[in-house]
Amino acid sequence: MAIAPPLDTKGRFVLKAPFKAEPTKLYTVIGLRKFMELVSSSVNIFADYYAPLGLTQTNYEDDYKAKATLVILYSEDGEMLFVPSTYIQSFPSQSIPAYANYVISGQLGPFRTDYDFSFVKQKVAEVLSDVLGVEPEIFVDSIGEAQAMSVENAENLEANRQAAIKDRTTAYAQLLAKDKIIGELQEEIKSLQTAYIELSKGT
Repeated sequence: MAIAPPLDTKGRFVLKAPFKAEPTKLYTVIGLRKFMELVSSSVNIFADYYAPLGLTQTNYEDDYKAKATLVILYSEDGEMLFVPSTYIQSFPSQSIPAYANYVISGQLGPFRTDYDFSFVKQKVAEVLSDVLGVEPEIFVDSIGEAQAMSVENAENLEANRQAAIKDRTTAYAQLLAKDKIIGELQEEIKSLQTAYIELSKGT
C-alpha cells in the first residue's frame, strides 16, 4: 500500500520523476483523495494526472492496485501539485515547528542617564549578526525611575567599570587600523624594491 503524508504536513517534498517539487519551496498537503474515491466520482485519473506527464496506463493500474492516494500540495507562491502517493519519495515527518519573535535582553545595572550606548549597540548588533545571521534592531531602555547616587559611590562604580572594559574599538576603527598597517608595509616594500633596483644598477 502506498503511504501518503498526513493532511496539513508542511515542508520540503522529494518526488519521483516525472513529478517534481522545487527543493527551495515549502509545500503543504491541502488535500488527500483515494484513487478508488476519485474513480467512483467519475474522475479520469489516468487522463488528468498520468498521461500529461508521459506515464502509461500500466503505471496508473499498478498504482490503483497499490491503493494509491492523490496528494494535493500547495506552496505559498500559489503553485499546486497533484501527485500520486506512489511518486512521493520523501516528505517531512512532522510539520515545521512554530516560529516566534524573540528579544534578547541583559540587566546592566546603574548607568549615568546621559551615557551614550551607541558603541554598545553597534557591538551587540555585530555579534548577533555574526552568530545568528540576523540584522537586529537594538534598543536600550531604562527600568524604573532614575535615582541619585553619592559622588563616592558613582566614582567607584565608574572606575571599576572602566577597569573591566576589554573592547573599546569599533569594527570600523579596527579596519582603519589594519589599513594603516597595510599601507605602511606597502611603503616599506616599495622602499626595499627601490633600494634593490639601485643596488642592481651598481653591480
